[in-house]
Amino acid sequence: ELRRHLKPETEAFEALELRAGRGQLDTAATQGVDALRDSWRQLPKPLRRLPALVACYAERLLQAGASSDAEAVLNDALKRDWSPALVELYGRTQGDDPRRQLSLAEGWLNTHGDDAVLQRCLGRLALRNQLWGVARERFETSLRLFETQAEASSTRTDIAETSAELGRLLLQLGERDAAARCFERGL
Repeated sequence: ELRRHLKPETEAFEALELRAGRGQLDTAATQGVDALRDSWRQLPKPLRRLPALVACYAERLLQAGASSDAEAVLNDALKRDWSPALVELYGRTQGDDPRRQLSLAEGWLNTHGDDAVLQRCLGRLALRNQLWGVARERFETSLRLFETQAEASSTRTDIAETSAELGRLLLQLGERDAAARCFERGL
């Protein structure tokens, strides 16, 4: 209503709008998946295009057990705008067809091959498809890319998380010493 009557274009207003949208989704999520979907459809279209709100909606869908809905929402959003936060969620989403999900994400390599989050996403998707060698390669590439960006504090968390993913894979493959080095690197 405020946007319609006042036409504010300030950063503070946009933050308030995002907060209100998140609140609406959080409330709807307590009432079930159908209420959550209805709440999403009621949000103004410009809000439904904000990566932060798409991420909130996808997270609520995942929490409600609606993985295929979350995958579709993330896929649509990533077609419009690239967002590492959405790619991260996509890698954590168990879609109905893991091979198709991996194939779609591999298509993003053409334009975002140097994105460390995408590489980690691909590693996770390769794990789901039991492609151990591919998963290892993607996690290692992700680590290299994150380490070149090591000045950012969020990157330290990313390095730890990716190291843990690679370490778990190496343990599964029976490479205990290499796994221990990964875990140590993450610490």
